[in-house]
Amino acid sequence: MKYPYIKDADTKLRNLCANRLEVKYEEELLKTARQRLDWELSLIEKYEASSAWLTVYDALKAVGAEEKDYCFRGTLTALVVSFLLDFTAIDPLTCQPKLYPEFALDDKKERLMSFEANVTSDINKKLVAYFEEYSSKENVSRRFFEEGLQYGVYIGDGQTRDYYGNGSGNLPTDVFYFCFLPVDREKLHVTLKKGIAFELIKPETFEDNVKCYGLTHSTGVWEDNAEILIEKGIVSLKDVIAYREDVFELLLQYGVDREMAYVIADYVRKGIVRKKGWQPEMIQAMNSANVPVWFTESCTKVVYLFPRAHGMSFLEKYC
Repeated sequence: MKYPYIKDADTKLRNLCANRLEVKYEEELLKTARQRLDWELSLIEKYEASSAWLTVYDALKAVGAEEKDYCFRGTLTALVVSFLLDFTAIDPLTCQPKLYPEFALDDKKERLMSFEANVTSDINKKLVAYFEEYSSKENVSRRFFEEGLQYGVYIGDGQTRDYYGNGSGNLPTDVFYFCFLPVDREKLHVTLKKGIAFELIKPETFEDNVKCYGLTHSTGVWEDNAEILIEKGIVSLKDVIAYREDVFELLLQYGVDREMAYVIADYVRKGIVRKKGWQPEMIQAMNSANVPVWFTESCTKVVYLFPRAHGMSFLEKYC
């Protein structure tokens, strides 16, 4: 068993989301929201991951967590399902800057869908207690710790194991996990907007703050890259690369096929271009679309790109 199992999970998750649609969306967006939701749920069901979503949802409800008590990390904010379940206050259909669901769900299924969230210390303690009881009944919990504190559970092959040290980074990808890290909201608020990009640009709008967050936390994007492009007036702040979504958007803007744009954006995100150079088909696609040289050169300097959804979630929650 790779995921926790909940009987009739697909139907339960669909019904839960359907009941929230008309609460969350006005009439003019209902059709679009319903179409997106159907697409997302079809992939979640294909992954056999409905139980995973319900496990996290049920856990938060059981411990009395409110939306202010947690902030999901990574790409989950890009999904309508997350918005409907109150995993995020950001609506991926209307937010600016934009979010793209293919970065949170795709057909490759390279790893099981998992969940990471910052939580208050009180909610962390309650979740630990909740999953201790859950584990005793189901015997499918893998626990992991950092500096003596439990901050997550892995649900996989029916064996209970403890992991210590570097969090989820060194753990297998064939298990579902729910990571709930206790954070100090006030300390995080103070540190989120620190960095050279924030100091030099002094962003005022939410979109500019999101861009500066990416320039600060992604790797290989500011020094000898975006900083020079902005200083020389080659491009403005809105066009420089801070997230993989920036790569994706510019390629779409120039008419690159959406699937190829996704492949290139993910290739750049992982820093593969910097290590190994471009694939011939990527060069051909970008040259055919007259993608500017500054952009392709900027991509070659990227080491790693954060997901935009992550930056937006943190800034919306803590700033």
